[in-house]
Amino acid sequence: MPRHEGKPKIDERAEILRGGARRLGCAAKRGMFAMRMIGAGVALLALAACGSGGDAGNSAKGANVVVAAGKAIDPCSLVTAGEVGAIVGDTIVAAKPAEGRCNYETADAAASTVTIEVDHKDAANHMKVERDTARVLGKMGGAVAGEGAAGADVDAMLKDSASAPGIGDEALFDINARLSVRKGDVYLAVEPPMMRSRMSSGSPLLSSEDKRKMALAIAQKALARLP
Repeated sequence: MPRHEGKPKIDERAEILRGGARRLGCAAKRGMFAMRMIGAGVALLALAACGSGGDAGNSAKGANVVVAAGKAIDPCSLVTAGEVGAIVGDTIVAAKPAEGRCNYETADAAASTVTIEVDHKDAANHMKVERDTARVLGKMGGAVAGEGAAGADVDAMLKDSASAPGIGDEALFDINARLSVRKGDVYLAVEPPMMRSRMSSGSPLLSSEDKRKMALAIAQKALARLP
């Protein structure tokens, strides 16, 4: 029927935007001040979006495989658990497929999970969404920057993005040092841990620079193994 024409394209873009909303929501949920400052709407988005991740994690492993350059790609096969653990400095106890993604979990999964995402459907548009989102978040941060220490924290979190030259055809860091990369028609994203496992020795805190180095090292290994 005519009303369904163009639906696949709309669905693809909606999926991209849902992924961006989930990342923004989870970052807001985990930030100590973000939900207060950004508002109740984003707070609800944070809870709903983060909660929806559990269902994806229960998907069958076959649903985790994507196809690029005519070859199937399982995100969990691009970087081993041992390699991820060596990069982040924690033992990875499980690598769990989750519909186009792989979640590498430590014993403190709530704080120190690493995620690799792969998509071949619309890599260029993925990157456009990431750049547009970075601009919007920068404006949101600027709007609350003058509201004391909490506003300054939110501003810093939402503006914590920078280009990542020298990897793929184009690349971008966004909040929490998540790294998005396009290589040809494949989109790859690496989300580093929020912090080190609280069960390991030493301080669990990670600087933005630490997290960027981790994401970059993991992405380099994953990109080298793409078909």
